[in-house]
Amino acid sequence: MRRANTRSFVIHIGDMKTGTTAIQWELIECARKASGQGFLFPPTAEGKNIAHHNLAAHLRQETRTSLADWEKISAELSQTELNDAIISSEEFFFRTDPIRLMEALEKYVLPHGFSPEIVLYLRPHGEFLTSLYAHYVRMLSFKGSLGDFSGRNSTINRMLYMPKIENWKKCFGESFSIRPYIRPLLEKQDIVADFSKYLDSIGITNNFSESGKNPNKNPGIRSLAAILWAFGIDASLSESCERERLYKLQRDLSAYFTSDEPIRISSEIISGLDPAIIEDASNIDAYLGRSEFSASLKPLMDRQEHDANKLLSEHDKKFIFDALNAENRL
Repeated sequence: MRRANTRSFVIHIGDMKTGTTAIQWELIECARKASGQGFLFPPTAEGKNIAHHNLAAHLRQETRTSLADWEKISAELSQTELNDAIISSEEFFFRTDPIRLMEALEKYVLPHGFSPEIVLYLRPHGEFLTSLYAHYVRMLSFKGSLGDFSGRNSTINRMLYMPKIENWKKCFGESFSIRPYIRPLLEKQDIVADFSKYLDSIGITNNFSESGKNPNKNPGIRSLAAILWAFGIDASLSESCERERLYKLQRDLSAYFTSDEPIRISSEIISGLDPAIIEDASNIDAYLGRSEFSASLKPLMDRQEHDANKLLSEHDKKFIFDALNAENRL
């Protein structure tokens, strides 16, 4: 329900791997169609992204940078006749200092009669771990096993939700809300439909569709093994200038491995997991009155094979080799 006599400034703060891309595409599409009605979705940095990562970057915990882009937001808010505005970036939750965000809002947003509404989608730890691992391997930002990935300090820190939530709650109180990214709980089991329902609940009219554009689907275990095997024979794939070749390889592999097994949490992974993550999952369940966060860390098998030489046949390897060298034969 809308707070009395206020305009809403919604900040969708993520988290990663919770359908943020689908939501952002839908926000852009709705803002384009609305043409002066509905809500304001301010342009992102120079139109290069579909999200407001630039606004989050100004408020990172480890930096103290210029707030020039927040000044641009302030100028837009001063000119709009719309009652509501929305910004979105998955960078906000993990990397932004909520105190600095509150300071920016007090200076650039609140003077225009807007009140903040913070919404966070949170994915159960086990699902988040496998999805994040797939994302990093797919982009060749990590080249090891799931066990190695789960033991990194940066991964452990990324999965400790509760301390961050406490900081956000302390700053924003009742204006901060969490929606579990658990598919059976989502409106129509669809993240875009669920975000639309959230906007409805705070009094923001929208015409969202039930399914967003460009949802990111995680590659399966053989596809990931294939990407790592391809890197082994062509290390240039990890270079930024070769990004389009990597994207094409991903598309080729997606079409080739039509029934790929998903990455799963195994007993082997759980046994090596930092106890702080398991405790955090329990704390989140208690905070939300759920059980799915702890349940996501229950092993589904004893062990899952990750070795490319055991997962890929000679036919698979020939397909990958040919895909990598297709452009050279043109």
